[in-house]
Amino acid sequence: MELDPGPTDRSILYAQARHRSELVWQGQCNEELHYQRREAVLNRSISLHPLIKHALRAFGFYGFARVKFIQLDWHLITALVERWRLETHTFQMPDGECTITLQDVEVQLGLPVNGEPLIGPINYDWKGIGQQLLGVTPDDRHIRGSRLSLPWLASQFCNLNDDADEETIARYARAYIMQLIGSSLFADKSNNLVHLMFLPLLSDFGVAGRFSWGGACLAWLYRTLCKACRSDSRDIVGPIILLQVWSWDRFPTMAPQHRHISNHELVDLPLAARWRDQFCVTEVSTHILIQFRYMLYILSPCLIIWEPYSKEFASLPDYCISGHDVWCTMYNVSTPARGPRLRGRRQVDQDAPIELDDPVPEVIYHNVEDIPPFTQTQDDAGSSTPMFMIPTPGS
Repeated sequence: MELDPGPTDRSILYAQARHRSELVWQGQCNEELHYQRREAVLNRSISLHPLIKHALRAFGFYGFARVKFIQLDWHLITALVERWRLETHTFQMPDGECTITLQDVEVQLGLPVNGEPLIGPINYDWKGIGQQLLGVTPDDRHIRGSRLSLPWLASQFCNLNDDADEETIARYARAYIMQLIGSSLFADKSNNLVHLMFLPLLSDFGVAGRFSWGGACLAWLYRTLCKACRSDSRDIVGPIILLQVWSWDRFPTMAPQHRHISNHELVDLPLAARWRDQFCVTEVSTHILIQFRYMLYILSPCLIIWEPYSKEFASLPDYCISGHDVWCTMYNVSTPARGPRLRGRRQVDQDAPIELDDPVPEVIYHNVEDIPPFTQTQDDAGSSTPMFMIPTPGS
């Protein structure tokens, strides 16, 4: 009897022919995805100086800065990517679908999710911006278009004197955040460059703290997963640490074992900090791709932690729960009703009628990967200005 790998309804999962799982079914895909992480270098070269903690809180990056280094399991990540569907932005599991939400970003990484989207112009004198906001001017060897060399940036901000003035502290904090952005949160395949389009957003403490950095991080992860699940992809970038800790908390049979952690060791830390290497008995659970594929294949509802944070809210710092009002993401009304999703909150009746009061936009993007990262806007005089935009899921 010939088996049909599916999907049974290709009107929904229309991209199966070029999906990574198609090669897995044919026995042609047995290598894990790869990506060289620069945050490992960052963890060794730039310290979280006590003087910049206030600035990091104001900017919204204090929680993520304290997560520190967590070893990635590329076999687990690859197995999860093989179940990611770019058509629905969900992982297809044996008994339904699940996905990563704004709640996971804020609770795990401590990034703010209730704020303004990341939007700004991209036509700048980038060397001038570097001098203005960082106090240093990169030469032509260390800047490529609008992207800055991360190793050069680290070499300029390796030390901060205890008697530094406020402007020096602010510059050091911006450089530290740019390292976080370029090495992990919004990393690309260059591995050693960070886009300077983020730097102007860090010009003012009060303004930067109003942005939904967590929402943009989640959108970037969605986009990364949509690219990595293609059959011709060999690498993956972006905030992959979020994907890993999310899976460890929901699928404990695939997670490493914790050693006993005292409460004082986790004070004022986001939840992902529990998975630091220093708190784990084993670095990884199996480190074998075929084993993770099998564990996901036999995954049943009784093996899933549906609300992994319910017992943790009382002990989490305020910056990990301040955006709880926007944790419930919005359903795409153009998508047919499907199985249950892991939301961490009550399920929404997908069959209930939905009334739309807002006008329908002229252009509808069905996939995060289809949304152009750069767009054109017009000022009052009618002239066009290139802008960048990172969409926020659920907004």
